[in-house]
Amino acid sequence: MERLGYPKLLDKPIGAMPTFRELAEHWRRHELKKLRGIGKKAGETVEVSELNLDNWVLPKWGDCKALEIKSLELEEWFDFLATELHGKEKKPLESGTIQKLKSVMSQVYKHAQPHESIPVGIDGKGKPTNPALLARLECTSTYEAKVVSPEHMIVILSELDKPTTRLEWMLALLHAATALRPEETFGLRWSDVDWERGQINIRRGWSKGKETPGKNEGSMTQVVMHPVLAQCLQDWRKDSMYSKDGDWIFASSKAKGRIPRTASICAQDYLRPAAVKAGVIPEGYRGRFGWHNLRHSLATFLG
Repeated sequence: MERLGYPKLLDKPIGAMPTFRELAEHWRRHELKKLRGIGKKAGETVEVSELNLDNWVLPKWGDCKALEIKSLELEEWFDFLATELHGKEKKPLESGTIQKLKSVMSQVYKHAQPHESIPVGIDGKGKPTNPALLARLECTSTYEAKVVSPEHMIVILSELDKPTTRLEWMLALLHAATALRPEETFGLRWSDVDWERGQINIRRGWSKGKETPGKNEGSMTQVVMHPVLAQCLQDWRKDSMYSKDGDWIFASSKAKGRIPRTASICAQDYLRPAAVKAGVIPEGYRGRFGWHNLRHSLATFLG
C-alpha cells in the first residue's frame, strides 16, 4: 500500500461535501486501526468492523454524499436486510449483524465531526449530521442464551471427568468458576498463575489461531482463584505434558505445545456433548452454545 501511494490518497483533504466512503476511509485509518491510545480496539473487533464496512455498508452507501443520507433511508435498508434473502446462505441478516452495521456507520459520522469533516450535531439546514443515531431497527433476536445451572455444571464436569478428557474438564471448570472470556482462558500460560496471591493474571488473549492483546484494556487484569480451583490447576499441571512456566495451560498436543487448543473445536467435540447429557441443550441442537455460555451463566447466578 505504501508503494502505491494509498496512504496519501486516504489522507488527502476532504471537501465540503464528502462521500460516506471518504469519511469511512479516514475513520478506518485513524480510528479503527489505531495502535495505541484512547479508543484502541481489539483485533477481532477491527476485523469484524472492516468486514461489515467493506461487504455491506460501502457497497450501499460509499458513493453517497454523507450529509445527504437520511435516517429513514437507513431504516428502510435495515428493514430490507432483515426481511430479504442475502449472501451465500440466502437468508435475512440477523438483528445482531444489522446492529453492527448501524454501529459502524454511526462511528464513522462521530469520527468525522471532531475532525471537522462534517458539522457537529446539526447541519446548516437543521438536519442531524449523524443519521444513524435516529435510524430505528428491529432489535428482536432469535438467539436464546442457554443458561447452565450449578446442577447442570456438575453433570457436565462428571461427563468430562475421564483420563482422556482432563484438559477439557479443566477448561470447563475454569470457565465456570472465573467467568473468563474464552480468548482469555485459551491465552493463559502457567506463568500467569500467581499461586501465592491466589489470582490469575490476564495478560493476553488467543483468538483465531493468533495471540491478541485481549478484548480491551480493562480486561487485562486479575481474577481471584479459589483454593479449590488452584488445587485443580496444580493437579492438571502435573498431568500435562506442557508444564513449564512459559507453556500454554491448555496447549495443543497435536501442535506439540506451540499453540493453545482451538476453542471452537473443544466446545464442539467435548462441551456440547456433555451439555446434551446434562440436559442443557437437546441432541442435534443447532444454536450457539460454547464456553461463553459458562461465563454468562456464572454472571446470571451472581447477579
